[in-house]
Amino acid sequence: MVFEAQYVFGPATRLQAQAIGEPGHRTFRLMVESGDGRAAALWVEKEQLQALGLAVEQLLAEFQGKMTGRPPRQPPVETFPPNPTVELKVGRLALGQDETELETGPRYVLLVYDLEGSGSSEEETPTDQPATFACRATRDQLRALSRNIAEVVAAGRPRCPLCGEPMDPQQKSHGCVRANGYHV
Repeated sequence: MVFEAQYVFGPATRLQAQAIGEPGHRTFRLMVESGDGRAAALWVEKEQLQALGLAVEQLLAEFQGKMTGRPPRQPPVETFPPNPTVELKVGRLALGQDETELETGPRYVLLVYDLEGSGSSEEETPTDQPATFACRATRDQLRALSRNIAEVVAAGRPRCPLCGEPMDPQQKSHGCVRANGYHV
């Protein structure tokens, strides 16, 4: 599969999610490294990260295959280069299977469209526009990323079991609409 993207990293050697900051004030990024020493910091919203984790799980379930043992260990986040080659805010993400390399085992493709180039509504989103960033990943890398995303997202503020809104651990209550009928 030939990618049309501004930055094509090829096979990723690192594909990892990270949250920076205190719960309630965190920013999220995907860290990608390639074998040739390039690095990309892809800044995402928490909801985008959760959606990516869900899409990875669905894709892996759809394309069943033999899993090798344990997923690869994620390197410490501190080892990510401080000045990545590519740094951008993500507007859209696309995930799919690269069927050209099936003899070496299935490879998956992550395509990233930056926020400026992806438009803010469905009418403005050009479907024929090339991606800003592209990389390939193995099944095991995606499985490790999915677990990593689940851990990163779960490390935030606890959610109210009634309304699903984040709760501040410093306060005894959070003004749950379902519990008291109104928002504070």
